[in-house]
Amino acid sequence: MKPSMRLFKASKSLIGIDITSSAVKLLESRKRRDTCQIESYAIRPLSKGAVVDGRVQSADDVTHALVQALDDARPATRNAAIALPARMAITKTLTFPLELNEQEIEERLLVESDRLLPFPFTDVAFDFVSLGAMPDAPHLQQVMLVAARHQDLWSWTDVVVRAGLEPVAVDVKTLALARAFSALKLALPSNAGPACAGLVEITLGEEGKAAITLYVLHDGQVIYTQEGGSKRIKATVSACCFTSLAQQINRALRLYYATGKVPEIAYLVLVGDEASAPGLAAHLARACGVDVAPGDPLGAMGLSSRLAKRLAPEALADDSTRLMAACGLAMRVAP
Repeated sequence: MKPSMRLFKASKSLIGIDITSSAVKLLESRKRRDTCQIESYAIRPLSKGAVVDGRVQSADDVTHALVQALDDARPATRNAAIALPARMAITKTLTFPLELNEQEIEERLLVESDRLLPFPFTDVAFDFVSLGAMPDAPHLQQVMLVAARHQDLWSWTDVVVRAGLEPVAVDVKTLALARAFSALKLALPSNAGPACAGLVEITLGEEGKAAITLYVLHDGQVIYTQEGGSKRIKATVSACCFTSLAQQINRALRLYYATGKVPEIAYLVLVGDEASAPGLAAHLARACGVDVAPGDPLGAMGLSSRLAKRLAPEALADDSTRLMAACGLAMRVAP
């Protein structure tokens, strides 16, 4: 019994592709010494109904937008990484003896697949990574397993292939966001430190509705996800819409704290559509009673000379908050 596909193949340069209900966003990175350098990026809007509830409804429309984004960015590589919505993947943290290597871990997963997954292992693509020795049991290692059914993967990888790219990596959006979050440099008080943080993603959808998703990160991992629903606002976030977003965020925070004894969120980071709108972070900080800053993953990474010359600083700052997941995907370039 052998699974037909692993979710990741090493690549020295990579295009991270994040497809939401509102846009196709891509970012190309290349490994330069000890850092990832951004080579190109592009954002193209999606037509209404092309992606609904995290599922591709019109492969033609999504492919067309992706091809347009590729024409804008002109990446040098064709290797691509794409993110699956979290609801389409199974993520588990497992424990194995520390002495097991990658091949031995894979063999164990095959043997224990009936216990680990609700469907046959032959029907899934999977990946895993060792998280290192357990602090309280150094003879054991924690291993993160991610698996998704081929039928769920196909609709996403199909548009990548149709656009002329090779899908060398499939990730889960929560993991991509956590990876990008680790590189952020935030304009927050120094006492914020490496505490528990809330990542708020704003998505402008159909009919002028804005939705938020709260991701809670602790020790570099997403420990909680909560969609905050959606409310009708103007096509772009303006001062009159700040109250609506604050209400959604406060509701998501209440639901998080209602789950029981959980780490306190020390600060919020805004990403997604219009997350860098002037005055938004300050308004939310007052309304939610917690420090708030826009996320800037591009500011934490180096730009290629070609990209730096043709980008205005204002455009870069505005686009950066929308490219969080694409950035996290592109950071999977080989060491």
